[in-house]
Amino acid sequence: MRDRTVYQNCPRSSEILFVAADATWRTEAARLLDRQTDDPDLAQCPEAHGRPHSLLRLAYEARERALAGWEASRRAEAAA
Repeated sequence: MRDRTVYQNCPRSSEILFVAADATWRTEAARLLDRQTDDPDLAQCPEAHGRPHSLLRLAYEARERALAGWEASRRAEAAA
């Protein structure tokens, strides 16, 4: 997948994707759990990960993939 390679090699692009995915997930998780979107413990809350095949789970998994891509691009840049 060409597009995935592009953002994984560019820390700024992968950071933007993570920020967008994180905001999407946090908004939905906070709404469903009656919490604030900036709650630092939200990612550690199992209920915030969503049930299998739910929109919340899809958003959480997209966030995790975006985070992994961002971290990989930062490591690659640091190694260069």
